[in-house]
Amino acid sequence: MIPMLRLLLVLAVIAASSGFAVWQATRLDAALAPDDAAASGRPGRPGRRAESRAAAVALATTTLSPVTPVSTAYGRVVAPRTVEIAPAVTGRVAWVAEGLRDGARVAAGELLLRIDDSTARTVLAEAQATRAAAETALTDARRRIGELEAEMALLEEVAALRAANLERVGALAQSGGVAASTRDDAAAQALGARQSVAAQAAQIAAAESEVRQGEIALEQAGLAVERAERTLEDHELHAPIGGLYTGAVPVAGQSVTAAALGQITDLDALEVRAEPTRSTLARLSDETGALLPLPAEIKAPGGGLAQGRLDRLSLETGNDGTTRGIAVLRVETGGCACLQPGDFVELRIEEPSHEAVAVPHDALSADDTLLVVDETGLLDRVAVEVERRTVDAAILTPDAAGLRYVVAPTPELIAGGRIALPETAERVESPNEAEMVDLDPPTRARLMARLEAGEGLPAPLRARIESALETGAAPAAMLERLDRVSEN
Repeated sequence: MIPMLRLLLVLAVIAASSGFAVWQATRLDAALAPDDAAASGRPGRPGRRAESRAAAVALATTTLSPVTPVSTAYGRVVAPRTVEIAPAVTGRVAWVAEGLRDGARVAAGELLLRIDDSTARTVLAEAQATRAAAETALTDARRRIGELEAEMALLEEVAALRAANLERVGALAQSGGVAASTRDDAAAQALGARQSVAAQAAQIAAAESEVRQGEIALEQAGLAVERAERTLEDHELHAPIGGLYTGAVPVAGQSVTAAALGQITDLDALEVRAEPTRSTLARLSDETGALLPLPAEIKAPGGGLAQGRLDRLSLETGNDGTTRGIAVLRVETGGCACLQPGDFVELRIEEPSHEAVAVPHDALSADDTLLVVDETGLLDRVAVEVERRTVDAAILTPDAAGLRYVVAPTPELIAGGRIALPETAERVESPNEAEMVDLDPPTRARLMARLEAGEGLPAPLRARIESALETGAAPAAMLERLDRVSEN
């Protein structure tokens, strides 16, 4: 008996759950149905009075007009111009800039801190003294060469005179005019003069070698001075770029090593790296595959808005080895200073404008057909080609222009039926005029839960919720109707 009661209890619970699910789906469909259907009888169903006569519904005509779709993508803010700063030498800090703080703004070339440079200044002074001594030695060597060359000129003249005297004495000796000893003395004098010239030439060569060595010594002394100057400059730490400083701030008297103290980030050169879908990338690219320089609106986590422009397409390899296309967007300067590196942001990118037909999502069925009406009020289903679905409208190809269609079909309006045509054209709010609401995290979570729990959702409603989740915005009317169903 007890097992039978348990079985009956389980069956009762299952029946109650099924009935509740059907009841909720019926109420949801009724809440999303147009007000005209509600006025005719029970919510979402035509009353008997409506069944006995032709229904009057809102109509509109598809027109060809410029359409500028907006794609939504998500990405992270990065700072490509980020550099680490570190002292080039070790030592004790002698001075720190007064405004240097973690999170402070620094200018390019600004002096941030100075390390004790007394030893470096002494080394520089010694190198400069050595260079001065080398310059003096080189000057003396060059002057010595001038003196030796002047003496060489005199010795060469003496050697020429001795040689002429030897020729003259030799001629006299052959004629017997002078003794042979006189000729020998003249020859010895000529030989001594030539030896003096040769010795002087050797001294000049030695002096020239000293000049070359002096030039080398001077060059080495100059290099030593340059090294000492660079070492002295390394005792000062300057900002290589302007931006936001983050890191440690040493104090005067603290010993530091040649390790990174912090980094400077240029917040005026931020970029956003986003990973759109392949279909979105195709719409944002030209025939060569390069990204079009399209404008974009960047929504910061705190609610601020910044402007940017698509810059280039990058490739990134994931952990699974697949290559993904990354759209890099350059943030424009001079706008909202609400972005920081690492922020996860929403991008709304304006696609190229083109001629197309825009219709409300409610007018388009799940099988991409419009419920059109002819001059007599006869209804028919016409298949149309959908370029894409945005959060606020369905974009059709230009050949769909000129169709008179039902703006919000209800279940009782079927192909072959007939409606009462309005005497005057009723103004219908265009898709672009619908009030759109950005999805915050709680609203996005509610829509995700609705998709997961609503197996019986109508196909058009499911498509609209999926489009809203993809683009990050939804019509306010749809959210209000969903909230009413949840409250009831």
